[in-house]
Amino acid sequence: MTALRFEFEGSQPVFLERLSARARPDLVYRVFEHGVVLANPSDRPATFDLDQLTPGRLYRRLPGSPRQDPQTNNGQPVGKTVTIPPLDGLFLARVTDGCRSLQDSEPQPR
Repeated sequence: MTALRFEFEGSQPVFLERLSARARPDLVYRVFEHGVVLANPSDRPATFDLDQLTPGRLYRRLPGSPRQDPQTNNGQPVGKTVTIPPLDGLFLARVTDGCRSLQDSEPQPR
């Protein structure tokens, strides 16, 4: 175990505010047969290189309802890199059979 030690000179009171220590990985990802999950537990935006993590695979965002962050969950393809905000995550679906978006891969209502 590593200890954190503070030494102060003088006899005045010392107050520490907003002190945080984190022991967690910078980035986490998990590849599945039909997609990938990306997580950024850090306090900074982070970019995942999908081409390096899963060479040759293409991904798209999941489609969401208007109440499920439609800018993020828009069903559109993603590029070779994806940037995730701090303390956030993203589910991506794998693109197969030449389908570039969910709308291409699901039957349309008549």
